[in-house]
Amino acid sequence: MRYIWVGAGRKAEKLLIKWRRLDASSIPSVILDNDIGKIGTYMHGVPIDAVSNIASYLTVPYEIIITVVDGGALIEQINALGFNKNIIHFPIKDWSLTRQLLQRNKQLMENKKAKRCFIIGTGPSLLQQNLQLLADEDTIIVNTSYRDDSLISLNPKYWVVADPGFWLQKAQYLDRLLETMRDRLPITKLFIHNDSYGYMTDNDPAADRVYYYLLEHIVNYEPTILNFEKALPEFAQNVISVALMLAISLRYEEIILIGCDHSWWGYSIQDIENGVWSAHSYEENEKEINTYKNGWREHGYEKLQRIINTQKSEYEALRLIAEQSSLRIRNATAGGHLDSFERVTYEDLFI
Repeated sequence: MRYIWVGAGRKAEKLLIKWRRLDASSIPSVILDNDIGKIGTYMHGVPIDAVSNIASYLTVPYEIIITVVDGGALIEQINALGFNKNIIHFPIKDWSLTRQLLQRNKQLMENKKAKRCFIIGTGPSLLQQNLQLLADEDTIIVNTSYRDDSLISLNPKYWVVADPGFWLQKAQYLDRLLETMRDRLPITKLFIHNDSYGYMTDNDPAADRVYYYLLEHIVNYEPTILNFEKALPEFAQNVISVALMLAISLRYEEIILIGCDHSWWGYSIQDIENGVWSAHSYEENEKEINTYKNGWREHGYEKLQRIINTQKSEYEALRLIAEQSSLRIRNATAGGHLDSFERVTYEDLFI
C-alpha cells in the first residue's frame, strides 16, 4: 500500500514524527501541497510535491490521507483532478494507530483506591500553604513541578503534561522530568499528550511509567463520559483541564485544586503593555521572566480574554461532567482568580 499525504503543514509534521515510531509502514512516499515554496523540499526525509502532480503517484494501490484539520478544500481539489476513492481524513488513521497506546490506561483506571485527590498547580500561593499535610494524599502534579522540591517530596501519584514545549524542547524540559521520575519518584506515573510519543525512546528514564492521552480534533463542551482509553474533549487551554479530566476518569469523589492561582485572569490592558509575568512557586531567572513578559505582549489583551473565556468554558463543562457522576470539584487555592469552582479553606480539609 502506498500512502500519499496531502497537506505539508505543522499537523503533517506532528503526525510524521509520531506515526514513524508507531508504525513505520504508514509513512508516506510523498507529501503533496499547494505551497510553491515547499515543493521540491523535504519534511523529515519525505519529499514534497505539488497536489497537481498527484496522478503520477497513484499507479499502485494507494491511500490518500488529508493531513490538515480542515481538509474540505483539498478533497474538492483532488476530486476535480479525477480521484475520489481511498481518501481519508487524518483523525481516522491517527485513531487506528494511537489506540494501541491508550489500551494501557485501563489498568490505571482500575487501580485507584483513595476517595479524594489534590491537583497541585505551580502558582506562588503554594508558598502560603503547608504541603506536608498532603503526605498521605493522592496528588497530581503538573508541568514544571520538578523545579519545586516541596512538590517532588510528596511522591505524587500522577504527573500531567500538556504543553508541547516539553517534547519539542525535550532536553530542556521532558528529559529533566523523566530523570526526576527515575531518580526520586519510584511510583509516579506520567500522563502526556500522544503527540509526544515520537519524541520518546524506549531508553528514556521511567519510560515504562509513561501513559498517553488523545484529544479530539474538535471542541465540544457538551457533558460527556470521560474515558482515557478513548479520545478526550479538546480541552487544551490549560494543563489543569487535563488533570481534572484524569481525576474525573479515575472517579475521585472529591477533587481539590491548590496552587491554581490563574493570575492572568486578572491582568489589565496596562499590565500587558507594561510587561507582566505569571510567577510560580519556584524561582525564575531574568531570561525566563522576560520571555513571559514578551509572550503576554505578543498575545495582547484581546487574545488573552479569548483564552480566558475558553478556559472558563472548559472548567464549566468539567464541573458539570463531574457533578453528573456525583463527583465534587473544590478550589482550595489561597487567593488567586480562579472562580469556576466552589471555594474551600485548605486547612479545613484536614480537620
